[in-house]
Amino acid sequence: MHAGWFRRSTWEAPGIRIDEYSSRRNCAFLECQGRNFPSIWAGKMNMIKDTTVNQNDNQETKTANPTGVEARLARYGGLSYLHMPAVDVHQSAAFYEQVFGWNIRGRDTDHPSFDDGTGHVSGAWVTDQAISREPGLLPYIYVDRIDDTLEQVEAQGGKVVKAPYPEGNLWVATFRDPAGNVIGLWQEGAR
Repeated sequence: MHAGWFRRSTWEAPGIRIDEYSSRRNCAFLECQGRNFPSIWAGKMNMIKDTTVNQNDNQETKTANPTGVEARLARYGGLSYLHMPAVDVHQSAAFYEQVFGWNIRGRDTDHPSFDDGTGHVSGAWVTDQAISREPGLLPYIYVDRIDDTLEQVEAQGGKVVKAPYPEGNLWVATFRDPAGNVIGLWQEGAR
């Protein structure tokens, strides 16, 4: 086991008990009677215990109660929610779902929302905010294969702004989503 933040949570729902083990390395899963379930389900159940333990100093702290805000989002100091400007919210939702595998909620409404691939960041596409055409605050999305992801970006209606370039042991690139927002990508290791 490596040092870092680990969380063990236990929830109960009628007839089942679910344990979640997660770490900074996005190893979140729920196990119930030997089966794995998406960790997003945890927020819909009554929490018994939710603690965070820092393996570096064995400090234990309580985390948020999912009957209010889901514990996966209520992480002190963690980026957890975004409004993403869009021209067509459904086109943007389809883009991020196809390219990054984001979970889309409210797909058939005028206000679709999302959970990113880790489940730690949620948000919604909005049409009442300016498109981020020039990077000010520039969010980066981690990917396993930056070149393949950029091919998907273009196939789904986005455009490469800056081709992959090395930054230490990382590869970094930027693209425009279909609405025109500039977003970054990064990959660790060789291309």
